[in-house]
Amino acid sequence: MKTFFRVTLLVFAGAVLLIPIISSAHTASIPYWGPLVSCGPGTEKPMCTDLCDLIHTVQHTIYFGMSLALYAFAPAFFAWGGLMILISGGSPERLGTGKKILTGTAIGIALVLGAFLIVNTFISILGVGDSVGWGNISCTAPPPKTQN
Repeated sequence: MKTFFRVTLLVFAGAVLLIPIISSAHTASIPYWGPLVSCGPGTEKPMCTDLCDLIHTVQHTIYFGMSLALYAFAPAFFAWGGLMILISGGSPERLGTGKKILTGTAIGIALVLGAFLIVNTFISILGVGDSVGWGNISCTAPPPKTQN
């Protein structure tokens, strides 16, 4: 039981320390609820014209998925696992199920944040010049050449 509380505390401490680092995004931050597409009708940029638009759309989609995982699914599963433990009534099966749900949720949060950290580190290593990372994409594509 002590190990479970230590893991849970470690996951939450990591989340508290990591969220401010990853929240300095292009136009997205955690929590991010939309729009997923960064260009097209109804957005700042009327047409999607280059690779930068695709990169920003992928970034928005990943931030949206992380927001769902951290702010919608994880609290719901923590509440469900806690409720299972609370209403177990001495039943070892329900108590075990509640513990498994809580442990799985904590592991899921760690996986989401760890995967983001790995991708961000990889992108930062590939960056040339200024610090390029997932949180500060400054993508500028040359305008398309026109033929006269």
